[in-house]
Amino acid sequence: MTAENSLTVSRDAVVSLFVSLGFKGADKWDRVKISKKIDNLPKLVADMDITELPDDDSSLLDDILNAIQAGGSVEIEELEAEEAEVEEAPAPAKKAPKPAPKIGEKPAKPVKKAPTIAATVDRYGVSAEVLLSGPQTVEEAIAAANETYVEGGGKDNEREAAFALRNTLRALKHIGLVAQNGKDITVVGKVVPIKN
Repeated sequence: MTAENSLTVSRDAVVSLFVSLGFKGADKWDRVKISKKIDNLPKLVADMDITELPDDDSSLLDDILNAIQAGGSVEIEELEAEEAEVEEAPAPAKKAPKPAPKIGEKPAKPVKKAPTIAATVDRYGVSAEVLLSGPQTVEEAIAAANETYVEGGGKDNEREAAFALRNTLRALKHIGLVAQNGKDITVVGKVVPIKN
């Protein structure tokens, strides 16, 4: 590789490009992961519609692809000295040791912490409610389950919603509460609470 074929780009510009390509967590990637993604960029964008990228990202993508095709390298620009100092946080101070109990005194029992309470909604419960709400397609059910989960305080994630919904659908089909014909879901059973 020659210096002519190498390209130096800022980390922020590369992160912006990957976010525009649909990688929402790109800002959390370290240098190694960004480098691997850049090396695989020709394969990643081969099946993507990149015509609607912002101009800055589109020209950066072209520059990176040209450098890779020419056998060059893509270097990520180092952080400025001030930014590097900000990332180096001082180590947390060590806690002072607890004083030893006095002679004849029993040591205090450690206080048990209450278990943390999970989010008020969970994807599987929401998926079951959506699936049992009436006839719909799988895609409609995924969208509705994700929307309901977000409204209940969860994070927006279509992939997690699809995973939970498909597993819940499989369980509800197994116990005979719903039927599936292709992409259409039909409620065929009913859940009735048991009285004590």
